[in-house]
Amino acid sequence: MRRFSSDDLYGAFIVGANNVIANRQLLNSINVFPVKDGDTGTNLASMMKSLIRESSKEDNVKMTLESIAEAALKGARGNSGLIFAQYFNGLSIEITDDCELSIDGYIRANEKAVQHAYDAIDNPIEGTIITVMREWGNALKINNVANIELIEVLKNAVESVEIALERTKNQLDILRSENVVDSGAKGFTLFIQGILSYFTGENKGDVEFEKIIDEGSIYEINHFHESKYRYCTECVIEGANIDLEKLKEKIKIMGESLIVVKTKNMCKLHIHTDNPEEIFAKALDYGDISYQKVDDMIKQKDIVENRKYNIAVVTDSIADIPKDILDNDQIHIINLNLLFQDSIFLDRIGISNKRIFELIFEKGINPSSSQPNKVNIENFMDYLTNYYDELIILTVSDKLSGTYNVISKVIGEDRYKEKNIRLINTKLNSGAQGLIVKKCSDLVSEGLTIDTVVEKINKSISKSTILVKVPDIDNMVRSGRLSKGIGRLGKLIGMKPVVTLDNLGKGKIHSISFTPVGDIRSIVKHIRTVQKKNDIESYCISYVDDIENGLYLAKKIASLVGFPPDYIMETSTIVAVSAGKGSVAVSYILKEED
Repeated sequence: MRRFSSDDLYGAFIVGANNVIANRQLLNSINVFPVKDGDTGTNLASMMKSLIRESSKEDNVKMTLESIAEAALKGARGNSGLIFAQYFNGLSIEITDDCELSIDGYIRANEKAVQHAYDAIDNPIEGTIITVMREWGNALKINNVANIELIEVLKNAVESVEIALERTKNQLDILRSENVVDSGAKGFTLFIQGILSYFTGENKGDVEFEKIIDEGSIYEINHFHESKYRYCTECVIEGANIDLEKLKEKIKIMGESLIVVKTKNMCKLHIHTDNPEEIFAKALDYGDISYQKVDDMIKQKDIVENRKYNIAVVTDSIADIPKDILDNDQIHIINLNLLFQDSIFLDRIGISNKRIFELIFEKGINPSSSQPNKVNIENFMDYLTNYYDELIILTVSDKLSGTYNVISKVIGEDRYKEKNIRLINTKLNSGAQGLIVKKCSDLVSEGLTIDTVVEKINKSISKSTILVKVPDIDNMVRSGRLSKGIGRLGKLIGMKPVVTLDNLGKGKIHSISFTPVGDIRSIVKHIRTVQKKNDIESYCISYVDDIENGLYLAKKIASLVGFPPDYIMETSTIVAVSAGKGSVAVSYILKEED
């Protein structure tokens, strides 16, 4: 047999994808280049899951490969993931429209597909995934002797790739020092080994990827290849006429490890940088941004090499917690999405408060918020459960966001049933949520059991309050934080409300004033009254756009409680949009009674 059908190509690629997913943990453990962030397996598994979920078997091989390429690019993450996706894209471009594909046709298309992968990389480096991709093509050509069946050609070529994979240990200093092969190259090798197992009949693709258990020995890695930059940044730009060369020229000066790949209707960009927001701002010049991803490589490295606790503390981006606390305490953030026209931005890190208000002013359109999608949560959970024994996840109030419900559905999946994951609806947001998360982290650092930590946090949630001075009630109504009825009444009488959350986590009016300073007085009066009955354990100040507001309120409250706030910080972009410019909030936790 020297030809294969669309059915066989699709089946072989699905088996190859499953083989990569099955070895996710192994790939994570040997990931040292370009950065030792322990996520190559997670990234490649994300792409392969997308390939399985969203591709389809079509009437001819070209259409099938186009479906695979599109699905792979949607799920591609990290250096190796994008290079892999561009390889699929190259195959789909170079293959013919025939219902069946000959081994000769595949070899010709494969050679050009590898060049597509090389062209996507700003600075190709040998000893990585592209090296074994090229060796795969060379080995296929050498072993493609007339009258030799497809299976024999594949067997011999896979053996050559396995040898090339071992050679990567000596092609890069970091791999040589760790005595490991390149993780991306290993991922590609696993993929073609899966293809071979399909054609030999060893595996015909009956296994569902969700049920596969990670296999493979775990390597101990002792060194770290330092990156100049902190964030692994990616986005998808929607558009059919994107000038890749111009885009590369604008982006390449802002970081390293630049990869740009393109299909018919979209482009995916990857770069290591210190300024994700600037990358996305440049990308927006070329079309709508339908996807953003930012991984903190410094934190990932810290998890791999210097994990402090066996319990991971996780929250979403609505929680106001300073970056130095997030870094020091190794608190993990799930970034929610901000939707503006046809583009998606990651809350906090994808777009600043200043920039979103500029866009609102320029376009006359208000953005909306959205919880993270299920696939992103799955990727995040896969990554964390690979390194932590237990997780505590504290979300924004479920009355304000669907984040709690999405995470609840994900951790209820079979593959997380044996993981000790505790999900807490804080019924809070902003600074109040941040204080609860910080306290949770402090309790974990004391070495308490997860049961004790959760019990104490649930008690503290009931003793937590947020009060927000809102200059304009329209934003709160538009975002769903307050009802339209309250909004109409407020506009009619010109009130300046102080907004809080009830015991279910739903927004309500706390007090009303009619002057710019009246609402501050109302907050200060509330703190004075509370202090007479209970001691405040901790408090913080959050503000939108104007730090002077925050400093003024902090000074007033410090004079009453006798100590400064835990921190003063600007709130998240999503909260800023709903509260409006000039908003300021105090959040506090009361001490537990003896």
